[in-house]
Amino acid sequence: MRPFLQYWKNYNSAKELGSPLDFAASAQFKKLMKGDVLWIVALREHRLTLLGKLVVGSVVPRKMAVEQLGDRVYDAPLVALAEPGTEQDIIEADIQELALQLRFESSHDRLDPERTVGQQLQRLRELTNESVQNLQSALDSAEGV
Repeated sequence: MRPFLQYWKNYNSAKELGSPLDFAASAQFKKLMKGDVLWIVALREHRLTLLGKLVVGSVVPRKMAVEQLGDRVYDAPLVALAEPGTEQDIIEADIQELALQLRFESSHDRLDPERTVGQQLQRLRELTNESVQNLQSALDSAEGV
C-alpha cells in the first residue's frame, strides 16, 4: 500500500460535496496498484482542503469506467476505482495549516511556501507515513470519529 496525494483542480463543491468518492481519474495513474491509497485534495477559497481518501481497487481505461459509473467520470485516460466496500462520501476538511507539514517521498519532499500550492500538486506525489497520519487525523475529525 502506497499513499499518494492527488489534487483535483476542477473540483466543484456544489455538485460533488457529499457524493460518493468511488473513483478518481488521471493520466498519471499508470503506477497505481490495487491497495494504494489516494488522498484527494482541492483548493477551496485558496485553502488546501481534504476531500477524502480512496483505496484503489483497480485502475481501468476511462471507457470501462464510464460503462460502470456513467458519464460523471472525468475526461482522463485512466480511472482508479475504489475497492468495493471502502467508498466514502466526499467531505471538505480545511487542512491549510497542515500544508507545509506534508512530506513526500522525493528529493522535493515538501511544499514551497513561496509558490502556489496548486502548481506544486499537479503531479501525483507519494506521501510519507507521518503525513498520512496527519491526513487521517484530519479526516477522522471531519467525520466526527
